[in-house]
Amino acid sequence: MSVLLQTPSQNVLFDTGTPAAAEMALLPNLRALGIGKLDALILSHHDDDHDGGYPALAKALKIKKLWAGQPEHYPQARAQHCADGTRWQSGGTVFEFLTPPPAANAKDNEKSCVLRVIANGRAILITGDLGVAGERAIMAKYGSALYSNVLVLGHHGSKTSTAEAFLDTVEPETAIAANGFANAFRHPHPEVVARLEARQIELLRTDHDGAAVLVFGADGIGRVAHPRKWWQRKPL
Repeated sequence: MSVLLQTPSQNVLFDTGTPAAAEMALLPNLRALGIGKLDALILSHHDDDHDGGYPALAKALKIKKLWAGQPEHYPQARAQHCADGTRWQSGGTVFEFLTPPPAANAKDNEKSCVLRVIANGRAILITGDLGVAGERAIMAKYGSALYSNVLVLGHHGSKTSTAEAFLDTVEPETAIAANGFANAFRHPHPEVVARLEARQIELLRTDHDGAAVLVFGADGIGRVAHPRKWWQRKPL
């Protein structure tokens, strides 16, 4: 998983994907967009499909600020924790961390950064691999203030995330399942897909549709279509 968030003056990246994905897909796309530096890189947690591409990015790009759900894994970079309540603004766009404090002995997934970005009165919510326990924690604190037009499904659409109560609280119009073509876990899970269908929430899947490009404009959320798509085939 990797999400690029662009404002007129900043480039913020949430996660990097695996080392291979970073080298073969992420970095070429960033170069094609003319991006030579990142104002902020957010590594949701220490898992290969979320922060595995960090070494390659650190070599190729200047990274101004590094945030992480588990900053202890990047001591030389002086990463800062994506603590709940941290926020900054780029023009009219607001970035805010809603990261719940992990329970004692919590696994890596439950330490994921949670980021909400608001632009032109519309919001996107990204929760890394946060599971249902973490979802309950942020619902208890923020309630209906979690409302977001776009939700990047937790844990790639695994059934361990995206509980019905969470969907009813966030009330997204569009959900994005960030997962690889022919992924071994067969994400998104059918139960999650059914929850979305029951609520008439549009589902975009990177394994079927390729990268999703959304523009948060004054008149709504627009789409940029890709004329062609490529998938890396895996050996069976």
